Amino acid sequence: MALSRGSIVTVQSDLSNADHASVTVCPITSDCVDAPLFRVNVAPGARTGLTVISQVMVDKVVSLPRAALAR
Repeated sequence: MALSRGSIVTVQSDLSNADHASVTVCPITSDCVDAPLFRVNVAPGARTGLTVISQVMVDKVVSLPRAALAR
């Protein structure tokens, strides 16, 4: 599975992180659209690590193999 590099947010319980071979995430995009039911705005800053206003794409939830993710 080929993955493009990009920002993601983990949406999986910490209780299952150590035991599962996959991690459930939502991608983050800087291509913001007016879709408040499907996109959650995230401000840039030191806490988020983002440099521009972005959105979490909650309509694009996906589980990825843990091995496919890198810090």
